Amino acid sequence: MQSQSIPRDAYLERMTKEYGQKAVFNEDKGVYQISLAKDLPSALYYQADINEDRIADYRPEFTSYDTDADSMMLVSADNVRDTDTFHLEPVEQQAYTLALTVLDRNGNVIEVDRVVAQGNDMGAQFATLNADTGQYELDAKYFGDLTLQIPGFVRGDVAFSSATVHIFDYNEHNESYRVNANGSDITVDLVDNTLNLVVKVFDSLVEETSVVLVQSKAMRTAEDYAELYFNVPVAVEASSIKLKKNQDIAISSENGITTVDAKPITVAANTSTDLNNTRLRITPETTLEVGSSYSIELSEIQNLASGKTENIYYRPGFTLVHSGSDFEPESIVADNNNYLENDQLILTKNSAGEESQHYRPYSSVDLYLPINFSNVEHFGIQLTGYTRDGEEYEHNRDMSIIENGEMVTWNAVEVVRTHQLANNEHISYTYHYTEIKAGTTLANGNYIRVWTNVALNDNTADTTNEVSFTYKLQLKGDKTIKTGTMTLPVR
Repeated sequence: MQSQSIPRDAYLERMTKEYGQKAVFNEDKGVYQISLAKDLPSALYYQADINEDRIADYRPEFTSYDTDADSMMLVSADNVRDTDTFHLEPVEQQAYTLALTVLDRNGNVIEVDRVVAQGNDMGAQFATLNADTGQYELDAKYFGDLTLQIPGFVRGDVAFSSATVHIFDYNEHNESYRVNANGSDITVDLVDNTLNLVVKVFDSLVEETSVVLVQSKAMRTAEDYAELYFNVPVAVEASSIKLKKNQDIAISSENGITTVDAKPITVAANTSTDLNNTRLRITPETTLEVGSSYSIELSEIQNLASGKTENIYYRPGFTLVHSGSDFEPESIVADNNNYLENDQLILTKNSAGEESQHYRPYSSVDLYLPINFSNVEHFGIQLTGYTRDGEEYEHNRDMSIIENGEMVTWNAVEVVRTHQLANNEHISYTYHYTEIKAGTTLANGNYIRVWTNVALNDNTADTTNEVSFTYKLQLKGDKTIKTGTMTLPVR
């Protein structure tokens, strides 16, 4: 597709609706049948997830598949013959006892700080140590793949590196799993419903180990704190770490001129360490501003194991601060930014007392969302139509807004600051800053703005102006996808 006016997913969905064919169930034969146009190559797809939990429920018999895919190709167009029969079988939940032995480089059994299971959908997150066997045991209950992670740890004057074990597909014929441990693929049999695994962790003297940042946790909400995890015990001087607000914004209006001053500032913060001084916590002294971005700068750090002070360059990307409340689709507002509400001026005079004029009733409509998606894993909308002065029109625009808990910034989605001003107010920017949205009906503050590419008038009692869309919402820790349809009046 050459045109950039329609996102790829929306284009493919529209093409599927217009040109795709669906199979029909033949009750007499117990099969789904589909007829293809002769000499026209047509790939066959099947819906893998039938209960909308984002996990594949069916797979092709004896072939690999993607457990997280919503739909999959059954056979490519080149391989479709005159008449073919394909078999799908249900994807079974994996359920067994996992027993992991951890060895050092000399083959001796060693205890670790913890073993973390990622992807154990219906089971525990951490394995427990069996004191009798020396193995870390876990009731594995999951779909698809399972990953075991052993974080790095320190024993006396020895630092052990982290280790990862991946458990892949199950072979029903020989009751075994394909496993990758220490970088090598092996086949492990399931014996008495128990999968016994072995993994090595490698060590080096702490005195020879430089400080490495192994994990970090950003500040997500206004009352939150940041955490940095290191491979060895550390200490940090207060002067070596800075918490910065990337843009501190001050807005003032006088004599018809509104001045927007935005610049980075340093925010006062306290630091502390725990977990044998391997975790550094940075706690702001004041409540953070929702919708603003913050970053951490770390320049020097003391390696307590070696006694040396080391230079460390830590400049992560910015962190957008959310409110503490949960997101609800009903909080979305459609606004055309035209300095009017219900076709009436919001502000009739500017800061100099000069009368503002009623003009520009039609303007581009944006969707505004509060910045409170800390509980959201995925959120996307598909615009389906709009009503302009009582006339209904179809409109297809597919937009992903939140992916993996983060805002999508490449799809006409951005964070903006609204500030109500009269339409004859002059705005002056004294520092580089994206323009404020001055013509909305919203209270002054920070919002997520989603561009719709539709220009409408205000919705009033005399004329209807609305936008309609469907949405898909998945919350963190929940595989269920909530869907819905909304029609919003233009404010």
